[in-house]
Amino acid sequence: MKNTYTIEERNRIVEEYLWCVKTVMKQNSALIAAARLDRDDVYQDLSIRLIRAVGSYDPEKGELKKHIFHQLRYELLSCVRPLPHDRYHRRAEGLPPRRSCLARRFCVGGVSD
Repeated sequence: MKNTYTIEERNRIVEEYLWCVKTVMKQNSALIAAARLDRDDVYQDLSIRLIRAVGSYDPEKGELKKHIFHQLRYELLSCVRPLPHDRYHRRAEGLPPRRSCLARRFCVGGVSD
């Protein structure tokens, strides 16, 4: 059974668990740096995933905190997935860091990677 949170309750829970985003980023800072992702973009992507995680939480399947951490880690790993044109080292070619998942999906700035 899905949760029955109102938008106000969901927003309160998201604000209460926003520390999880920072924790996941801190635990995976080496991965974020190695993938040359912009930290602000990653923070935004993980925050959006936190909202979705709270909305999709099923109390019958386990603890909310555990669900949130699993969802955030999954989102982070999907952000660092290599793109086909990233076979070569971007730094060696003098290219800027890759954008995060949402930026690539929606082509922020009108320019695709």
